[in-house]
Amino acid sequence: MKHFILLGICLSLFYSCKTKEQSDERESEGKDQLGLIVKNEISADVQTDPVPQTADEDAADDPAIWINMAHPDSSVIYGTDKKGGLIAYDMNGKTLAYYPIGRSNNVDVRQQVLMGHDTLDILACTNRTHHNISVARIGENGELFFYENTNLNANTKGEVYGFSLYHSAVDGALYAFLNSKNGEIEQWKLIGDKNQISGELVRKHSMRHQTEGMVADDKEGIMYLGVEEKGIYKFNAEPQNPVNGAYLTHSQPRRNKYIKGDIEGLAIYHKSDVDRYLIASSQGNYTYAVFDLSEDNNYLLSFRIEDNDINGVDGAEETDGLDVFSTYISQDFPLGMLIVQDGYNRDPNGALQAQNFKYIDWRKIDALLSQE
Repeated sequence: MKHFILLGICLSLFYSCKTKEQSDERESEGKDQLGLIVKNEISADVQTDPVPQTADEDAADDPAIWINMAHPDSSVIYGTDKKGGLIAYDMNGKTLAYYPIGRSNNVDVRQQVLMGHDTLDILACTNRTHHNISVARIGENGELFFYENTNLNANTKGEVYGFSLYHSAVDGALYAFLNSKNGEIEQWKLIGDKNQISGELVRKHSMRHQTEGMVADDKEGIMYLGVEEKGIYKFNAEPQNPVNGAYLTHSQPRRNKYIKGDIEGLAIYHKSDVDRYLIASSQGNYTYAVFDLSEDNNYLLSFRIEDNDINGVDGAEETDGLDVFSTYISQDFPLGMLIVQDGYNRDPNGALQAQNFKYIDWRKIDALLSQE
């Protein structure tokens, strides 16, 4: 009898100590234990409604921010649902609209872009359903008006995946970069106005490794690309230049113990005309890395997003996409904000919910950087 009691105790301890990766039906792409060497912790301030999928689906992926210039506290967050569309959220995380455009993957926004004779705010995303780039004009309240009959069909052999817009300071043109699961990259020049959009394929390249996260530094003309298990690659974003860039040395997992592949979401925080920070999701250990773009792309620090015991918002794990905004939005976000996808969204009782997105006051990251 003692043996049976002892066995029961051991089994009970085993199951009660199961990790997030073991206890959830969906297999994780990372391990939270690997991130425990990162001591910097912050918490989220707001979370969105879950995406309209089941809790075991890997559905939410990438966010993008549109700022309402007239009323910044009425700005809109767009989040991709890889199972069927694009979701618009308000600043409190509540769903405003669902756009069933197909299996959108990565999304980006540019504002105040001259297209023809029109100055427009533009949203665009990769669309797996149609193997193309979906493009929308953003209305004055953040509503989306998708263009039809575009020719923005990808030529990649692999499924379309990562995405970034690039607003050139050289010629004023708006470009769209997409990549595929095979590591192919295409750069398209977007041409049109408020009524129609078309595109011209101006450059293509292959990294020969799986890629996804992308972000453009419009001012400097640099594209940063997450090569998922190798690091962050940067190259010139202007189409007349060859893609002969280089990896950020300390973004490579083999050279930085705080980073574990895959490298996923990327975003740039502009503190000033000189000071800029690149934020990267280190999905393999559920952490986020910060690089100084003003000084040889030095690695600065990493942090984790843990549970907020005050407001009941859980932490963020296994993040795919992220985005930042760099200036005042509201009293809650006076220095801007970071938004991350949460791969394991949980209710206050710890029960797994459908995935969602978390909003973080940038002052929390700024405080960590001030300690460096």
